Amino acid sequence: MKNGSHCYYFFGIYYSIHDYCYAKIACHIIELDDKQAFEVSLIENLQRKTLGPLDEASAFKAYVSDFGWGGVSELSLKIGKSISYIIKRIKLLNLPIDIQNSIINHTLDTSTAEECSQ
Repeated sequence: MKNGSHCYYFFGIYYSIHDYCYAKIACHIIELDDKQAFEVSLIENLQRKTLGPLDEASAFKAYVSDFGWGGVSELSLKIGKSISYIIKRIKLLNLPIDIQNSIINHTLDTSTAEECSQ
């Protein structure tokens, strides 16, 4: 509580209901296990387009390989991307670091990089 009002922490920022003159906020509180939380977070970031190609690739690889939560086809169904899209993204992680840096710096188009990874 801050000055008798409720405070909430979202995305690294504290918000107070009174700061925004809201008497009520609409929200859904759900319990998720680690896999479900990862899926929700990934889908949200894909929809917002806040992930770069290599960030997507790392998240896809983590889901499939590192955590072993499911295969590419299961991930494809969860996030609404094609199997080939996911596989091409994961292959970007096998490219040399200088090519990965070119993708990050936007000096190399993602589709061109995907062709290099074939």
